[in-house]
Amino acid sequence: MLALSFGLNLYLLFLQPVGVLSLRRLALAAGIGGALSAGVWFFARRRGYSLTGWWGNFVRRSNLWRAGLLLSVVLHLIYPAPPGHLFALPVRLELEFLPLSGQPAEVRLVSLNNGMLDVSYRDIRINETGRVQPGSGIVFSLQEAESGKAAWSGRAWRNMRLVFTTDQPVQAVIVMQGREERLTFDEGRMAERTITLPVGSWWYYWLVKIVIILLGGMSLAVVTALLRLSPLWEDG
Repeated sequence: MLALSFGLNLYLLFLQPVGVLSLRRLALAAGIGGALSAGVWFFARRRGYSLTGWWGNFVRRSNLWRAGLLLSVVLHLIYPAPPGHLFALPVRLELEFLPLSGQPAEVRLVSLNNGMLDVSYRDIRINETGRVQPGSGIVFSLQEAESGKAAWSGRAWRNMRLVFTTDQPVQAVIVMQGREERLTFDEGRMAERTITLPVGSWWYYWLVKIVIILLGGMSLAVVTALLRLSPLWEDG
């Protein structure tokens, strides 16, 4: 647990690149965290304690765990890490466009934003009625009995935004995480329409944040205890 705490603090406060999750740096932080944890274990053994015994005598009884927790709160709330979208939830989105006027319709999927960035058209699966038109989006050419279908799977943060245009009245069938929603657009003019799909709320992010603060406080309390035992502390 101590190695996890060291590694978590090292990665989130020092090694994490902006906006992405780096597995290489995460592995580096885990290795350094394990080495630091082993160093604390060796230090405790030289003083005749087990790691849990040393924690009880020099951290818990001295109430230094409170200092570690306070430091963790300050560092992880002030420092902009981790960005919430690193904990984005996996979702599956299915779209179907059905023409309502009995006339051939053209539906153009302009953009699909997952709450972090616009999804690449090539990552969206489409049926035979659709084609990717560079610079314009995904175009569905629909006859009377045809429907345009698209599907995407990935991670989304807070809200997904779907933008499309159509030259005929259509019904959009949206299925996300097994929940179906039908929206009818009666106007037959070429207009841009935006649909916002909520994915998650801040409670999930703050739950993860609290776990990080509690875990991070453990190693920060150990560092505080080690500093207090150092000659520099006594000289001060």
